[in-house]
Amino acid sequence: MNVDAINLNFRIKPSNDDKIKHLRAKLLIERDGQNEPKRIKGFTQDVTEQKLAEEKIQEASETQAAILNALPPNIVLINEKGKIIAVNESWKKLALFNNLGIPNYGVGYSYLAISETATAVDKVTTGKIEQGINDVISGRRKEFEMEYASVSGKDWFMIVVTPLASHMQKGAVILHINITDRKLAEASVKKSEANLRSVFEHIDLSVVLFDVDMNVVSYNSNANAALIRQFDKGPKVGKPITNYFPKDRRNSIRKAIAIAKKHHVAAYETSFLRNDGERDWFDIKWVGVFNEQNEIVGVILTFKNITEKKNIESERERMTADLAQRNKDLEQFTYIISHNLRAPVANIQGLAGLLGDLQPGEPESMTTLDALSVSVNNLDKVILDLNQILQVRSQVNDQIERVSLPEMLDEIRTGISQMIEKNKATLIGDFEALNELYTLKSYLYSIFQNLVINGIKYRRADIDPIITVSAKLTADKMLICFKDNGRGIDLEKYGSHLFGLYKRFDWSVEGKGVGLFMVKMQVESLGGTISVKSKVNVGSEFTLEFPLSVKWNP
Repeated sequence: MNVDAINLNFRIKPSNDDKIKHLRAKLLIERDGQNEPKRIKGFTQDVTEQKLAEEKIQEASETQAAILNALPPNIVLINEKGKIIAVNESWKKLALFNNLGIPNYGVGYSYLAISETATAVDKVTTGKIEQGINDVISGRRKEFEMEYASVSGKDWFMIVVTPLASHMQKGAVILHINITDRKLAEASVKKSEANLRSVFEHIDLSVVLFDVDMNVVSYNSNANAALIRQFDKGPKVGKPITNYFPKDRRNSIRKAIAIAKKHHVAAYETSFLRNDGERDWFDIKWVGVFNEQNEIVGVILTFKNITEKKNIESERERMTADLAQRNKDLEQFTYIISHNLRAPVANIQGLAGLLGDLQPGEPESMTTLDALSVSVNNLDKVILDLNQILQVRSQVNDQIERVSLPEMLDEIRTGISQMIEKNKATLIGDFEALNELYTLKSYLYSIFQNLVINGIKYRRADIDPIITVSAKLTADKMLICFKDNGRGIDLEKYGSHLFGLYKRFDWSVEGKGVGLFMVKMQVESLGGTISVKSKVNVGSEFTLEFPLSVKWNP
């Protein structure tokens, strides 16, 4: 008896249910001796769940394949023995491009053997890759990643190995990425950075780069040395720039940065006082850095020490002022010679002529000799005044020294003690803000003495004289003030001639009109200026101003 078996798969849709059911049927047909059907036996099985599960697996497999094929890296799935079990489209193209000549794109073959042939990897690199793959498959490592070059050195690759996420078997997923373009770009960037760093280090500017939040990103050695010299600390990457400047400068720094962030260059000159008392000058520039979208991404600070340049400029200005002053002095000397010297010389000449006509012993002769003596004495006084003025110019290059203002005022107080006692004068010193100067003591002593004596000489009759001498600092100057409660000066009437030679405005007091002229000359020789405020019957205040570039020690 023969038996035929028939397998059938079919779908039905029950009338009371919208869902399609998958059925599997098997029929057994028994045949007699004449091969005629004798009996049919069979069964039907509902395999809907199995069918749906298979469809999901197929769908997941197709989705996985689509994802793998969409990725640009060459992707290979291998089993625990290193055999390829699946590849993506990029791998297939690689196999065709390299003409590997292997069936089914290498599926079923050793991954390492194929990879070594395709990328010409040396044995050392092959050994590292093999070890990395085995470590991932065995679970000793969660991931293996490595960059390597081909034997020719022209191409670069990166391999990434992760475990195969499958419950069916152990294995690994391998991503093989050509990173030659990235490596070339990195090399180009490194070369550009090296060139930039070379320029960075060899320019004569100090340069500091900041991010948008004004934290230090980079700096050159000039900047490091300058900041250490100026503030005793160098820049640190990641630290804000404002930490390096004194608190009183930080607002101005923020304003400069705000200007730089608006596509403008903030440029200016400024100075800082070092710990050793010296002052350094700098040329400062703040420049914004913007990306292609015109967004601010950072700021560049450049600065250069221009102290020598400023000193040269200051010296040039001093020399120009000195030449101008000498020109004025020459004009003054011309006036003295044409007026003050001419008169006594003319008298001497006339009296000498008279003496020639007179006999010795005659009364007229004695009178003439007396007049001649007076003229000679007047001539001598003028010559002495000129000599004193010339000495002021010759002493200007004498050695400067540290001068204590309180001590010098005490010396003057002792030197004119009789004058102070006779006039019941009070001499007050206020040097809390500034008590020492580095300067030419003989000049400063003469200035102090002349102004103090003037304050006593031109006293008011109804009040005891009080002279106050004070010194203080401002942002850019040193000030020394002499204030008295004396007669005062009518500045509207005499102000333009106040410091002129032989100019006198109060004939009730003995004098020659040389004192204030000498004071002004000495102040200007020290690099300063003098000004006066005065009110008749109230008093006068003389103010000396010296720039901070003059050495000083608070």
